[in-house]
Amino acid sequence: MTLFAAIFVPDEVRDCVSEHAWVEAMLEVVTGAVAKGEKVALAGFGVFEKIDRKARIGRNPATGATVRIAKTSVPKFRPGQGFKDVVSGAKKLAAPAV
Repeated sequence: MTLFAAIFVPDEVRDCVSEHAWVEAMLEVVTGAVAKGEKVALAGFGVFEKIDRKARIGRNPATGATVRIAKTSVPKFRPGQGFKDVVSGAKKLAAPAV
């Protein structure tokens, strides 16, 4: 069982919906929203957002030649404080209620 399914999908629904399909659907919604420029915040976990990078001049490390890098948009993730605390060891991760 995936962690997302264990946390977000109620037991009575879990039997009807494939956990894999649910996680894929959630990721599709988050990806679509970020692609449109919306911020997606998951409380205690973090924020996903789209940032725009300007066109710039880069350098090919193998040849040293300058290369023009086109402007682009990329996803960005900012971890929430709860996530940071668990990763740093300041806080223990609670066991999922399965």
